Amino acid sequence: MARGAAHGRIAALVALLAPGGAPAKQEGAACELARLCAAGPHQPNRQNQDRVRAAGGVAALVQLLALGGSDVVLHAALCTLDSLCWDNGQNQDSVRECGGAAALVGLLAPGGAPYLQAQAAGVLRNLCWENDQNINSFAQCGGARVYRVGYRV
Repeated sequence: MARGAAHGRIAALVALLAPGGAPAKQEGAACELARLCAAGPHQPNRQNQDRVRAAGGVAALVQLLALGGSDVVLHAALCTLDSLCWDNGQNQDSVRECGGAAALVGLLAPGGAPYLQAQAAGVLRNLCWENDQNINSFAQCGGARVYRVGYRV
């Protein structure tokens, strides 16, 4: 896919993540963005990870988490954030700057869906990987309490 075409496609997918959008479209867009951010098993597509960030995708995904919504949309947003933060310090920082640590810790609250809690813990792991600022942000958002009750990041 040509550079301009890939950027245009990613921008269009990010636009579908807007609050108030159709949940099925939000889910589909998030899943496709996650797919585009992986070059293969155990290998991120750095170029597309950066394109998603540049198109405002990190902020849009964090906003979806913060606003809540259907478990299906939250699951797709978490998958995409996991792919975006995988071995990408700039995206890890961007998630922190958009308030992502607080949104993720909020998903770990008692009474939430266990599979979303486990997935949020996985995203936090990628968010904090070799990133001291994000570890501190996680702790400031109540992450130390979450860590003590059993979610290992």
